[in-house]
Amino acid sequence: DLHNAPDDALLQRAWQDITNRHPALRTAFLWDGLDKPLQVVRLKVTLPWQILDWSDRPANDLDMMLEELARDERRVGFDLAQAPLMRLILINLPGERHHLIWTFHHIVLDGWSMQQVLYEVLERYAALASGEETPLPAAPAYRDYVAWLQKQDFAAAERYWRRILAGFSGVTPLGIGDVPKGGDPVYAAVRRELTGQETVGLQAFARANRLTLNTVLQGAWALLLSRYSGEQDVVFGATLSGRPFDLPEVERTVGLFINTLPVRALIASEQHLLPWLQSLQDQQLETNLYEFSPLVKVQGWRDEPEASPLFESILVFENYPPPPDVGPGTPSLQNRQFYELSNYPLALLVLPGSPRITLLAIYD
Repeated sequence: DLHNAPDDALLQRAWQDITNRHPALRTAFLWDGLDKPLQVVRLKVTLPWQILDWSDRPANDLDMMLEELARDERRVGFDLAQAPLMRLILINLPGERHHLIWTFHHIVLDGWSMQQVLYEVLERYAALASGEETPLPAAPAYRDYVAWLQKQDFAAAERYWRRILAGFSGVTPLGIGDVPKGGDPVYAAVRRELTGQETVGLQAFARANRLTLNTVLQGAWALLLSRYSGEQDVVFGATLSGRPFDLPEVERTVGLFINTLPVRALIASEQHLLPWLQSLQDQQLETNLYEFSPLVKVQGWRDEPEASPLFESILVFENYPPPPDVGPGTPSLQNRQFYELSNYPLALLVLPGSPRITLLAIYD
């Protein structure tokens, strides 16, 4: 729901200006007839827009209609060879209200970048509405990150992952039946919001024992996988931010940085909880040094590389920085809803926002 943005044309221009500013938002992916896939930046793209006038629609039907419209948008998909890989629909509702549907492929944006883009669009709209026509400065270049990637020590990464995965073969079963083969997956989601008391208790436990909340949730997930699979050696995927601290302006760079890499947990009944959680945290800190590792290579750096995939479940701790404060007169977004998918049969998203932790399980 978009508040304080009454001018449709200005909003469309603000989105186009931000798309022009960030090279990653103007990219397509080409691979046909090439030795390796390329991410190609187009000099100019026109952001696809629809503006729908639903101002005379019955109020009782609007929620259902908006949900159906969003569902239809998800079914459309994208042609990766055609930039830009995002589009927008602005719906004008009764009472001069506005609803925005933004659809994009994850290959050009991660959650951190999504926050940055939204903030810049709202700021640009406010500037245009006040008559400010100054061209936007150049954005930090995503290609700097690509160049950084190509300089990393992949030999050291291979040694690390071979040590972490030594002796592990197969995949940790979910213990709830076989993963369906063939056909398009159909995903559903279950959301659970912890109570305020549960949230405070988890935060206090982590703080008192010098653990991150992410480590505590990873430990819980590992124990649950062990219980369901009946195995004491479990592997799941954990999503990392992928933003190297030594890359200038990386926090303001728009593009795809996240990476999902394996976490291996050995579980024995005689272990004490706190040292075991600390060992998980130590592993994660070391993994952070090699978070540039391509998962396709990591899968090959194990004893039985033909046994694929490495994991069937992932844990995503969505710890984005809060968006910057917007100035007076800037439009605001309220009642934001997200719909995202991965290719894994089971994904657990942890939303650690105050005052309560929310868990979202997305499953096939």
